Amino acid sequence: MNRKRINARLSSVLVGILLFSQISVGAVQNTVEESAKENEIQETDDEIIKDVIIDDIVITQETNKENEAKEESTIRDTYDNTASEEELIGEKYEVKKDSSADYLPRLEVYEEESFNLKQQSFLNMQDTEKLEKKTDADYEIALAHEDGTYSFVGSAENFEEAMDKVETIEEEVLNEVVADPMSTASKSFKVQALGEINKSSYSSIDVNNVIASYVSSEANNGAVPVILNSTGNVVYSTKSMGRILKHIDGKIYPYFDKNTDLYSDASLTKVFNYINQGYVDDVPIIEDKGTSAKILVSGYTGWINKNEGSGNYDMIVVPLNQVTNPSYYISENGVLKHFITSDLKGTPGFGTTITIGKAPSYLKNGVRYLSYDGHYFYNGTNIEQGLDKLIGDLQKNTHGNAVNANNPYYNYFNYLPFRSKTNYTSAQLDSFINAKTEANSKLRGTGAAFIAAQNKYGVNALLALGVAINESNWGRSSIAQSKNNIFGLNAIDSNPGQAADSFAKVADSINDFAKNYISRGYADPADWRYYGGFLGNKAHGANIKYASDPYWGEKASQYAFLADYHLSGNNLNNLQDNDYYQLAIYTSANTVKSSNGTLLYKVIDNYNEYAAYVGTPVIINSKNGSSYEIYPERNTPVNNGGYANKYHGNYNFEDKGYISVNGVQFINEPIQVGKWISKDGKWYYEYRNGVKATMWKEINGKWYYFYNDGTMATGWLNYDGKWYYFWPSSGSMAAGSWVKDNGYWYYLTNNGVMATGWIEDKGYKYYLWGGGSMATGWVKDGGNWYYFWDGGSMATGWVKYKDYWYYMKSDGSMATGWQYIGGNWYYFWGGGSMAAGSWIQDNGKWYYLNSNGVLQ
Repeated sequence: MNRKRINARLSSVLVGILLFSQISVGAVQNTVEESAKENEIQETDDEIIKDVIIDDIVITQETNKENEAKEESTIRDTYDNTASEEELIGEKYEVKKDSSADYLPRLEVYEEESFNLKQQSFLNMQDTEKLEKKTDADYEIALAHEDGTYSFVGSAENFEEAMDKVETIEEEVLNEVVADPMSTASKSFKVQALGEINKSSYSSIDVNNVIASYVSSEANNGAVPVILNSTGNVVYSTKSMGRILKHIDGKIYPYFDKNTDLYSDASLTKVFNYINQGYVDDVPIIEDKGTSAKILVSGYTGWINKNEGSGNYDMIVVPLNQVTNPSYYISENGVLKHFITSDLKGTPGFGTTITIGKAPSYLKNGVRYLSYDGHYFYNGTNIEQGLDKLIGDLQKNTHGNAVNANNPYYNYFNYLPFRSKTNYTSAQLDSFINAKTEANSKLRGTGAAFIAAQNKYGVNALLALGVAINESNWGRSSIAQSKNNIFGLNAIDSNPGQAADSFAKVADSINDFAKNYISRGYADPADWRYYGGFLGNKAHGANIKYASDPYWGEKASQYAFLADYHLSGNNLNNLQDNDYYQLAIYTSANTVKSSNGTLLYKVIDNYNEYAAYVGTPVIINSKNGSSYEIYPERNTPVNNGGYANKYHGNYNFEDKGYISVNGVQFINEPIQVGKWISKDGKWYYEYRNGVKATMWKEINGKWYYFYNDGTMATGWLNYDGKWYYFWPSSGSMAAGSWVKDNGYWYYLTNNGVMATGWIEDKGYKYYLWGGGSMATGWVKDGGNWYYFWDGGSMATGWVKYKDYWYYMKSDGSMATGWQYIGGNWYYFWGGGSMAAGSWIQDNGKWYYLNSNGVLQ
């Protein structure tokens, strides 16, 4: 806050205390009374004989006179307004009867349940959105109370001034009183109760004492300072949530055919995303610029228009202490559910609930948790405290107050790439559909079409079914019934019924979705709709461009989970698809290559190229040395001479991709944590679905290799031209350790590859022959001789070998010729042995070296 805006005359008197310098003081008086007032002030000046100490600042008699002289003319000029404004302090606001209620239509019945609830909330809020202002000022400062009422505190002529004042209340009054009710400042705020001020002796000090006393009174504990604009709308709160409510020409727009843009910049010039008010009501406000606000919605942090002065805006402000019905997550008997509110200030429970999936173990059963990204959860037992911690962390760009601060949650089906397969057959899918639908559902009998599209176009049949259920309301929507369109293909928000595509049969709709919308679109890095080939949210994935519903990805994935749950006998411990694959997310740049090393596409940390993106998921099939084998988004290169190649659509699961092991992070524990089986003296690792592990697998933090028949490898293995060693006793891969085999020592690096040449271990250097065995004795490398002790470490200094002395330099190389060692000169023959007890001729001169080799 810019404290220079606080009037200097007040700050000199009330340092550390809330000041409202723009509130003038005075009362309506006639000219005679003004004269009497001046005389009284003069008499008061003469009587002041001692220092007045306020917050350790001494105001001398002369200073007091000087300040009062400066204020005298101001008091005369503004006496009338000040008195009336002071009397307003603490008054409750009345609700403005808004004519906007007159234009709202009668309730309509929508196929989308959340639309019906949101429309009801429009009617509920017509009498509570605006307040009757109490002054002619452009802005007023008020306290928001938990019961939904507001009380007057002061006024301001511009938004910046109003911001300063509410922040001063928050920082220097409310926080001070809450932190230490017996502090000097707190006591001074409570010296005089509202109404006990001598009305005949108004001054700026008195006014601010009234304000401070009122704001800090016990009755206002938990109050939140807010700003009202000229029309009586709450436009700013020091602690606030936002409600997504589209306004046009200053009135609520009560329909759902217009979307709300989300921007990547505060100036609202770069549209990144969009949402629709029919699907979402509440968002946390991270930063408020007045005309725009930074919010978090469905994982995306961006900016939204809240310029109420323009009449066209998309969000209103709700003080944190008036939030009664926020969205939340809850674990119920091991299943995670997401309640999505339709009215942030409404009756608790007014909204819709979706089933997310298997709940993480750290969420307690029956406890409500607040989250707006679906990754980090905050205890919401106390709504205001929970939201305060959540917003505070967002403002600090941390998650320290979350119950899972270091362990973000990733909904499996929401992050499962489209490039995957379900374990269920077409008959099983049909049995699930039949159990959940009526006879006329357009989904009936589609199991075979979903599986066929999966195998041809590489789009997981269970995920596709989840999207179809969500879009067609279990095959009952008017578009599904009349057009055989179970995905809402081309059903734009402004005119969904007329614009949606028609198909001769439902199978055609499934093929079009799998091929043209997913394989050649949302899962293709060369397509404009691609933000990650998975359902996702409004930060990553198909949800960014596919739907205006920010929770579309969660809603579609819930049906994949429900199908898995149903087909697993409603047993969370027997789910066949959930956590079947090992999922990871890209945490830094990477490259995806084919088996022959051709670059398919890059992984980058921005959206500026046709590529995959950091933060998106990938399936890890196995580890191949320093690479992971994956299912790539596409099997052909994205770029061709600088141009993006549109993918043809057909997908072959046998054409794997390869990425670096660096820059990815595992995000789940797959069900492929099976059990060890010993048969005929050989070991196998079998998953819960009965499939045996093959190739590379990481089990409990250790790597193993299984041959094509599933048998576990032991001993030496040559894979992709590199040697690995697996301990015979356990089968786990040796890494960062020495192995003795047939009398020879070998070293296996941290990634398990057998080392050759020079290595360093625990501060010692070793040399390993081309076959990997450790060298001892003499070794010639790069034209130099080195000596290695029997333990394999490289020698430095003096070495005695077969009754001859040698000297090895600090780098281990053998010395020859003259060497100055320890203050003496020595001579070493060309073979490295030291000359001793003999004459030598060097450059035409003779030298004698004694029996110890020292030059005489």
